[in-house]
Amino acid sequence: MAFEAEVPLFLIVGFSAVVGVSLLTLVFLFIKYRNLNLLFFVVQLVFLIFTFRWLYYLIKIPGDHPMYTAESSLSVGLAGVCWAVSMLFMLIGTYRIIRKKDK
Repeated sequence: MAFEAEVPLFLIVGFSAVVGVSLLTLVFLFIKYRNLNLLFFVVQLVFLIFTFRWLYYLIKIPGDHPMYTAESSLSVGLAGVCWAVSMLFMLIGTYRIIRKKDK
């Protein structure tokens, strides 16, 4: 995909900032409450990082690459799978936290 030269750097900085703040928040909550169910959200962040990696790879593939469409399709598919697994861990973590409060 064609972007301005600064866009990939902005994406990396923005994504890293959001993940960094999220990770610090999870560490703070884990230290404060000692709830092991928060670890599901850490795993979610890991899969979100994998998702970003595949999407970033997608925008960095040169347009004249001989397998451009195949590489793009593979990157989108892998990013989708990583995102789905990320959401699964978020839902498991949310369910386990809510279930623990109900008892």
